[in-house]
Amino acid sequence: MHRLVLGVIALFFTLGSGAPTVASQDMTPVGSPVAATCQSPPLTTDTSSTTHGTPGVEATGPTTDAFDSEAPLPQRTPPPGTPAGTAVLDRIRAAEENLSRCFNAGDSLAFHALFTPKALLSELGMSGPQATPAHSVSVLILREQIVSVSDAQTHADGRVSADVVFAYEGQRMRTRDIFVESDGWLLVDEMIGLGLEPARNETPVPLDPTMLQALAIIGFAPDSALGIVSVDALGDAIDMQPGDTTRLVLGVFDYEVCGTGFRCFVPVAADATWSITPADGARIDPFTGILSIDASTPSGSVFMARAEIEGGLHVVETRVKTFTPETNPLIGYWGEVAQLACEGGAEVAPAKAIAELVFDPDGAFSVTWVPFESYKDYWGTYTFDLAQGTLELSVTGGNTIPSDVDGHGEFAIDASGRLILTDLWLGTPSLERGPPNCGHRFG
Repeated sequence: MHRLVLGVIALFFTLGSGAPTVASQDMTPVGSPVAATCQSPPLTTDTSSTTHGTPGVEATGPTTDAFDSEAPLPQRTPPPGTPAGTAVLDRIRAAEENLSRCFNAGDSLAFHALFTPKALLSELGMSGPQATPAHSVSVLILREQIVSVSDAQTHADGRVSADVVFAYEGQRMRTRDIFVESDGWLLVDEMIGLGLEPARNETPVPLDPTMLQALAIIGFAPDSALGIVSVDALGDAIDMQPGDTTRLVLGVFDYEVCGTGFRCFVPVAADATWSITPADGARIDPFTGILSIDASTPSGSVFMARAEIEGGLHVVETRVKTFTPETNPLIGYWGEVAQLACEGGAEVAPAKAIAELVFDPDGAFSVTWVPFESYKDYWGTYTFDLAQGTLELSVTGGNTIPSDVDGHGEFAIDASGRLILTDLWLGTPSLERGPPNCGHRFG
């Protein structure tokens, strides 16, 4: 995320350009009772890259992460430490809160004055507090709200540190922040990125009967933050490839929170125990709902994921179907780009393009010209012969089924990954006129 952080740094400098820097000599050093405003030590004119009060510790040195480089910062390991007392923890917490205040105030000079020259150089590529950053830092600048400060330690070289979790616009990050004492101030000397430990949520409050009945399940990326998401279709199954992992999440579908015509899923905190059947070929964490499909599981396998809510008071289930693009290249959502004329096969622009042609791994398909909430124009089943390139669609139901559907034809995936249907017509939508064409191209 180097480019993103550089943008944050640029914004930080813009905000700080007109902000007064609180750096007078009579400021109370951080570690004393916390002040309500940003505080910093006086700025020095020394812009050398030597270490500042860190005996026996080698400087990280300037990095080569210039603006045209996306190389990540090297991974570092926190040094050994000895548990410290409450007094040290309180001082570090005060220093962290002051850093946050200076950043949120947009006071870049004061913020940078709270770092040792070594940290300015190694973390920001700066030769001094007023210099321009040479590179971005993956976690240093993204600091808005302190979530927790814990596990204070002292180190053999005289430095002190703590485990810090902070959030920037809802995204949590965790570091081991190491400080050096200088004239009564704790100055940042290193910030070493750490992984977030799994959240330990308290048991959610019981859900009312209406909410229980409305619960559904969708999948999120295992490391993604849960939130309201727009969904393409409500569906009754989750499609996964062998070797995939997803996090099953309980929630409800809402048709207003994201605006009229959009289908949104709203996660709901629920006391749930997860299971998967059959157990051969898949595994699920009963507490987190993280589901993994074995890499050796055959394409076309079907599992049932089950969430028992509040000790079995209510049960929510969904099917999980496996597929591979090699065995079924049709699977997915397709949008119509062009139609193929019956005479010569020339491409023509659709009068009204099909917005969603959906092929599911279990042999179901649907066609929708204008998606709205869970609406579909018609649906059915499909069979295909991969070797021969033939496709047969059988309509089994719908809200608006065109009278001129011809579901027998051929399919191909071109070099650009587009779906070509020939000698097959998905129908003329209602209120449209004109002769049918004889094929479609989807992107």
